Amino acid sequence: MNDKKICFISCVNDHELYREALFYINQLEVPEGYEIECISVENAESMAQGYNEAMKASDAKYKVYLHQDVYIRNRFFIRDIINIFKSDDRIGMIGVIGSKTIPPSGIWWESGRKCGKVFDSHTGEMQLLSYGDVQSEYDIVQAIDGLIMITQYDVPWREDIFDGWHFYDISQCIEFNMRGYKVSIPRQEQPWVIHDCGLVNVRNGYDKYRSIFVSEYSKFSIFTDGENDMNFYSFGINSRIDRGYDIFCPEGISIGNNVLIQRDCWLMLPFNNFYGSPRIVIGDGCDIGRRCNISAANRIELEKNVLVAPNVHISDHNHAYDLIGIPIKNQGIDSFNNEVVIGEGSWIGINSVIVGNVHIGKGSVIGANSVVIDDLPEYCVAAGNPAKVIKLFDRVSGKWIRVKDKEHLDEILKARETASPLLSICIPTFNRAKKLEKCLNSIYSQIGNDSNFEIVISDNNSPDNTKEVVEKYKATYSNINYYKNDTNIGPERNFISCIKKANGKYVLLHGDDDYFKAGTLYKLLNIIMKISNCSLYFINVLKDDQSVEILEGLDVFLKETSINSTFASSILFSKEEFDCIDDICKFIGSSINHLYWQFMLLKKNPTFCLINESIFYQDKNENSGYNYGEVFIKNYLAILNYFVEDGSLSAEVVKEDKKKILDSTIFYWYKYILDNNLDLDVSNLENIFIEHYKDEPYFEKAHSIIKAIKYNR
Repeated sequence: MNDKKICFISCVNDHELYREALFYINQLEVPEGYEIECISVENAESMAQGYNEAMKASDAKYKVYLHQDVYIRNRFFIRDIINIFKSDDRIGMIGVIGSKTIPPSGIWWESGRKCGKVFDSHTGEMQLLSYGDVQSEYDIVQAIDGLIMITQYDVPWREDIFDGWHFYDISQCIEFNMRGYKVSIPRQEQPWVIHDCGLVNVRNGYDKYRSIFVSEYSKFSIFTDGENDMNFYSFGINSRIDRGYDIFCPEGISIGNNVLIQRDCWLMLPFNNFYGSPRIVIGDGCDIGRRCNISAANRIELEKNVLVAPNVHISDHNHAYDLIGIPIKNQGIDSFNNEVVIGEGSWIGINSVIVGNVHIGKGSVIGANSVVIDDLPEYCVAAGNPAKVIKLFDRVSGKWIRVKDKEHLDEILKARETASPLLSICIPTFNRAKKLEKCLNSIYSQIGNDSNFEIVISDNNSPDNTKEVVEKYKATYSNINYYKNDTNIGPERNFISCIKKANGKYVLLHGDDDYFKAGTLYKLLNIIMKISNCSLYFINVLKDDQSVEILEGLDVFLKETSINSTFASSILFSKEEFDCIDDICKFIGSSINHLYWQFMLLKKNPTFCLINESIFYQDKNENSGYNYGEVFIKNYLAILNYFVEDGSLSAEVVKEDKKKILDSTIFYWYKYILDNNLDLDVSNLENIFIEHYKDEPYFEKAHSIIKAIKYNR
């Protein structure tokens, strides 16, 4: 995909209208280094078919699908959409008008939560159509109108079922959401576009395609019995409320993605006092059992992946009863200021009651028939009436232990406060604030303030706004530590500085341009807790078969990882054993000093763990500024041979790996660097190759490949 290209796509049957649209496109300011193209599709069988045809014909990363009668009046349209896409790579599509919910009818403009604006003539007269200003840079919505749809990812349009001219747009919004992308509407001081559509024709299959839409996507939204359409504050994709529900004031209720609310539940704001933010928030992945009741006078939040058994009552208020002689039913409630927060991943047992001002920490279990009226810490088991903590995770021992009494509980909690984190994620960084922010977002969207984790950032004296990015996270989270070097000490010494500042039992070295996939960090944490006898854990992102292997020995490690062991973000190790490495600066200047650490760790404790999973992804980020042959031939082999000489690594295994890296890595990257003019020095690669491979039996054949790459381009 060409990330410097914007393609404007229209299905055309009126050339006069389209010429006007092109006139406006040609007036747009094109940022330096970018190019535009325009594709018109004539005689399209349907909008979806035409858009698919054009999508496949263009290599542009950014595509603008617009009706032939849409005129873009925002001169800086291209700059503005690119800025939004670059601010969050999870934003897949942008529109100018739409809704934050999709009503059961499937008709977006019947939603009670519309936003955006456009100059429009669907009534027969051109006028401003405005559904309220977007206050921030953009709002996340569920649906946008198909008059203009701007994407940064190619997702096939559903021409298989939408073979006409309606509902292809709302369908595409859901298709993007199903793939994990967001749909947004930007803030517009003035409408970005004019839509000169004239009176809208809904006689050409509108009801047919509405029925198809409802049938296809009903499982991804709330569809009622038809008596009362629900306008929730927000209602996520792939979420469901089963029949028999009773919901009062749905506009004050936010339901995330992949939520299941089972039969006969009720959710209510009994005082109908919604304004601003939702008062009931049910996070992504929650599962609420049958006959559960949730009642909020102020605020109740179930964080992500909370499991609630049947017959549970959750309320942030209770009946007041202090007035003598006045019926309790007439005394109102005890507070409008309480809140209930149930931490991520917790489990609430059957027949439990949670009432009042209560915060339950993440990962906690509430036993059946319990009554919770006080705060509970994270990672605990509580039971009884009133509920008391009976078990607690002890970070010092790494085990769940039974709590004897309150004094014992306080002792364990106090020890938690001073105990080392289980895992320190160490991020050395320099002058890449945008990438660092994306990296931190991928971490904190999973772990929040969990004290089992520590984030350590070592800033190599960046001149950009790195510090401001980190300060934003420090204002919210207490498990982040930031250090800025007085001078740039070089990347390898910054690695060491970052690790030395870590307090965790284990350390994960992590690049600022590597982004964790959802749900991977706790999976990683549980692996190292379960398999605690290893000095080294290697994240083998290329194998990605989800397996975990426990292996032993330096020879086996080299056979399994080869040159991939130079990838710093794959290395997780025991901090205690790292601190015992002799001369951690032994190969400083090689660019791969961390390879030396791994073999030194294995010399002391040869047991290692291979985690065969691609737990993170990267931006397209071409490396630069070093000599490729020196690093990945000369220096790589020098480190391996160091361990051959001391007898801890087999010369035969190194000899096998020496050939292996040619076929797996060196040939490919040599050609790629030359073909793409990367800022990597390969001027002396052939000489380095000759120096290190001249005595190998396959030298002549390998040399001919090197020369072919170099001269036959």
